[in-house]
Amino acid sequence: MTSLGSKSSAKRPEKLDVPEAYIYAMKESPFVSRVEETNAERQRRVHIQIILRVLQQVRFIAEHFREVEAESQISDDWTFVAMVVDRLFLVIFAILNVATLWIILEAPSLYDTREPLNITAPIKPLGQGNLFGLNDKYL
Repeated sequence: MTSLGSKSSAKRPEKLDVPEAYIYAMKESPFVSRVEETNAERQRRVHIQIILRVLQQVRFIAEHFREVEAESQISDDWTFVAMVVDRLFLVIFAILNVATLWIILEAPSLYDTREPLNITAPIKPLGQGNLFGLNDKYL
């Protein structure tokens, strides 16, 4: 079981089998000469140290590009999911619009060609009062 803050699932680059002499050469300064060291040995040690540092930087850059590629893949997956959901809602919206139009067109009053009834306004409202609910005698 891992804790929340650990990155146990992150991939780490494999370690190369580097001889101890190379690791020791990488820790020391290449510009300090050793006792009983020839110029050719010193140049070889400097070149090894430079190569090891370059390899370390190349590993860092490669790991960065792997992480960027993984994040890009996740982003592309979510973009695809968003497009699918968007298309789904477009289809649902279109079906509901067609259903609404069909309900409106099914209204019987649109196709009724008969003459409308002659409805006259009442002289007195129901209850024999005026429009405000009070009787005429109180006005």
